[in-house]
Amino acid sequence: MHFAIHFALAAIFLTIPPQSIAGCDRCTDSYRICIANAKGTSFEIQSCQTKEEEIQEARLNTSFQRALKRLTPERQKELRGVQKSWLAYRLAASRYYVDSGLSGYKILSSDRHLKLTAERISELNGIDY
Repeated sequence: MHFAIHFALAAIFLTIPPQSIAGCDRCTDSYRICIANAKGTSFEIQSCQTKEEEIQEARLNTSFQRALKRLTPERQKELRGVQKSWLAYRLAASRYYVDSGLSGYKILSSDRHLKLTAERISELNGIDY
């Protein structure tokens, strides 16, 4: 019985509507195109997400370094502490969504990771003091 439930859930998550994952408004256009072309296939969606995570991670690092340059040494220290806490939060929040190891949960977790990262980039880009 337990196996049957997991099998049914796996079947549901083999194809996922693109609109349920491409909710990252601040992600790249190429990501949204990739998701649309994936046609709900888990493997293709995860491939799109992996590529976008690399892009967003590079942007995050660039935005963080740029924000640091705009701050006094004291504020830099504070921002480093905040960023460390934020990175821990992002990891915990993303892991929270990975419930049973099914690909659908991994996709939702990655989607959450992307959204959090894109939002943080925007916050860092707004730092000007």
